[in-house]
Amino acid sequence: MGVFHKTLMSKLNPNDETHLPNLSEFVRIMYATGDTSPLEALCALFGGRFVTRSPDTAKSVMHAVLHVASEGGDVVTEVNAALDDDVITDAERLRIKREITEQRAALTQLENTIDKAAELKAVK
Repeated sequence: MGVFHKTLMSKLNPNDETHLPNLSEFVRIMYATGDTSPLEALCALFGGRFVTRSPDTAKSVMHAVLHVASEGGDVVTEVNAALDDDVITDAERLRIKREITEQRAALTQLENTIDKAAELKAVK
């Protein structure tokens, strides 16, 4: 990282606030260790969460759009089933959240597919 070991240990010492890592060092430490928990904590501090993006693409934009619609239907189906008795149980909540996660993944795939289509068009 281009930092002396002793300096780095001082900057990472939780009991020493006089020598803190700068942003560049913060990023390099996470990259070197593969540990994104500091970034996850920072995101949580601001009411967000850190998630990585999948690079997946679909065969075509139409396939990606249909996948998004299908996953959206799965979300609606789970919510509808959960509301049959006007109570969303913990198990139902987890099933709904799983379907929402799957729809988010489908939306990311759609976005990636659209970007890939635009890149291919720009090359031609």
